[in-house]
Amino acid sequence: RGAAGGDVSRIVFVCDGTGTMINRINLLRSEMTKVVQGLKPNQSFNVVFFYDGPKTWSVGEKLRPATENNKRAAYKSMEGLAPTGQTNPLPALRLAISMRPEAIYFVTDGGFNNLVKDEQLVAEVDKLNKGRRVRVNTILFCGHDNQSEETLRKIADAHGGFYRYVSEQEVMA
Repeated sequence: RGAAGGDVSRIVFVCDGTGTMINRINLLRSEMTKVVQGLKPNQSFNVVFFYDGPKTWSVGEKLRPATENNKRAAYKSMEGLAPTGQTNPLPALRLAISMRPEAIYFVTDGGFNNLVKDEQLVAEVDKLNKGRRVRVNTILFCGHDNQSEETLRKIADAHGGFYRYVSEQEVMA
């Protein structure tokens, strides 16, 4: 919570829109709305959801200035997202990195082992962000398992970001 990105001016939020998020999607939407609201006019952003295996959903394929109109477009399009399918964040992370942000916030409830193995996810993010130009922050959202936590910590540590667990109680407070 608070101002997203701090001094970072180019941000992409990569969010989990898969079936396991069905009971959490409204919480995530609410949190993302607050975060996007807090963006400053000198920041650019995009929100990318991954769902149904390899599908991604975003507001276009490039960063957008944090104007009121662009923020409204992001809220409106988030409303239309129905969580479905299995967890494969790689296409969304690829898209996010192609937008050349300074930071990515990767928000998921974990559970990567159905389509993408944890080690594969770590290795693939390493490949995508080879020069470590993008800081990757990871947030385990309202679902906790040790394997996902370990994977997200590895990604954050390797890419200059932070790892954080956000519980449902914290979001509801």
